[in-house]
Amino acid sequence: MPHSKAVCLAGAFSLAFLIGALELHAQCPADFTVSLQSDAPVCQGKPIHIQAVTSRTGVQFAFELCGGFVAIPYSEYSTTTLNGPTSRCVQYPNAIVKMRDPITHCETQSAPVPLTWTAFEGGQWQAPQGMCGNTTTTISMSKGEDFTNIQWDVSGGTILSGQGTPSITVQPTNPGYPMFTTLLSHTHIATGCSYGPSDPQRTDTGVPTPQQTISAPSSICTRSIGTASIPSGPTFIAWSITNGLITSNPGLPSIQFAAGTSGTVGLSVTYLASGYNCPSTSTASVPIVGAAAAVRPSGQSICLGDSTSVTADLYGTPPFTVTWSDGEIQQATTAQISRTVSPDDTTTYSIVNVSNGNSCNTAGIGSATVTVLDDPQIVDQTLAVTVAMDTSAKLYVVPADPNVSIAWFELSADGQRTFRGNGPTFSTPKLQRSTRYIAELVNACGVVTSEPISVTVGQTRRRAVTR
Repeated sequence: MPHSKAVCLAGAFSLAFLIGALELHAQCPADFTVSLQSDAPVCQGKPIHIQAVTSRTGVQFAFELCGGFVAIPYSEYSTTTLNGPTSRCVQYPNAIVKMRDPITHCETQSAPVPLTWTAFEGGQWQAPQGMCGNTTTTISMSKGEDFTNIQWDVSGGTILSGQGTPSITVQPTNPGYPMFTTLLSHTHIATGCSYGPSDPQRTDTGVPTPQQTISAPSSICTRSIGTASIPSGPTFIAWSITNGLITSNPGLPSIQFAAGTSGTVGLSVTYLASGYNCPSTSTASVPIVGAAAAVRPSGQSICLGDSTSVTADLYGTPPFTVTWSDGEIQQATTAQISRTVSPDDTTTYSIVNVSNGNSCNTAGIGSATVTVLDDPQIVDQTLAVTVAMDTSAKLYVVPADPNVSIAWFELSADGQRTFRGNGPTFSTPKLQRSTRYIAELVNACGVVTSEPISVTVGQTRRRAVTR
């Protein structure tokens, strides 16, 4: 039976050891404690650093993070890190640390601590997918005012303006090759979180049509016609102009244009040639020389013998020589010229030529008409008429100009006048006796009275006598 006795002794020893271990575990010192610290909350996308804190030495640590989703087994390391946030960590944002003594088997754990990240992410921006290599583009952060310490980098391009701000203007340096934009760094003002560098964003750049030179006159006379052109070849052409007017062929290599009154004509043409991705644009400026005049339109009326003024605006560089349609020549050193006129008949005034010492001679535009009025004139009237007793007489007067006012008066035996009516015709009341009438014609220039009209009242009605 010796073998059986040995087994019994071994079993008794193992049981005693287990009981001793349980007694040691139950008798862990009161200072056998651990706590957990972290630097949460941290910026979005940054790791949380976690630290076990205890006064004990020679112990081991195990970490359970995000509700146990992340478990780090026992080791002598008292720190760990957690990248995130993951969806599980968002749902269970906490961590605990367990501590044990490998000799005494004492074990304890910390209270849970929160694991949180700031909800804000880095600034959002988007570079264009494609652009022409001879153009510029602006790349901007959304809500850029929320960030500071902004730095950009553009590979294959040049930052023309905006470095250090939320918005930059860039231009490709190698048309036909891609350009890569990177937001190197930026800091969220409210949280202090810094981000970057971002992933580079690619922009493909097109090859522009080779630049063309506009052939245009070195100068042009006021309101005259000029020609501008580029070499033939482009498949698409579009011209535009400032301070002038394109008069023909806006979609062809050669155009004609009319200059404005003063300043500079601005010409621009955009064109695309076969085999190229992008159009190009060329510009040219053509100074306007010479002078121009514009008569201020008017419809003045004056009486014969009176005078009025006619005014014109002048354009260009003084001094000016102005020739009017009636032969009058004036010199002017200002941008406006006036003259006094007193025509005998209705006259229209215009400028037939204006110059300022160069080779340009230009007719003016516009005109002013001065209408000459005279005293009213009578071309026909009733002279005398005979009517029967208790009968009305119809009288009339015909003026040379209908734009007059006409009043009728009855004359008494001693020449006193009594107003009876208005208009070119007048019907008397039924008459009991003979009498006389006159018509008075009035306009802005004077008053004319008709010859007295005799109305004789008889027994029978007779035909009126006229001129």
